[in-house]
Amino acid sequence: IWIRKAISNKEPDAYVALWRALKDGYIKGTPQEGVNALREGMMLGSTEAVCELGILYMEQAEELAEQDPAQSESLTKDGLHLLKIAARDGNLAAAAYLVAYKGAARKEKGQKKKSAHGKKNRNKGK
Repeated sequence: IWIRKAISNKEPDAYVALWRALKDGYIKGTPQEGVNALREGMMLGSTEAVCELGILYMEQAEELAEQDPAQSESLTKDGLHLLKIAARDGNLAAAAYLVAYKGAARKEKGQKKKSAHGKKNRNKGK
């Protein structure tokens, strides 16, 4: 009741609360209703909605990575863009997500180099 009342008053973060309630099953509704709520909250200026939408895009991109690489890349690009906006506006969750994402990307790149380098060194000693 209170979430709907806050939404009727156009409270930006109420849309995030609606998204979370839908996602966690506290309120019946479709996933699309939740995404629409985040977009509405974003349009009303909720940095939290921008962050949540960015994370949602990143999660969807990860799920689609093998099936549809082009769509995955597009979602990743959009998700990173939204997360950067949210982090710039002071959202700590978005900043933390970006740091973790960049760290994972560096680690993945480094692992490829290290394993090739390690193999090269192992062969030298033989």
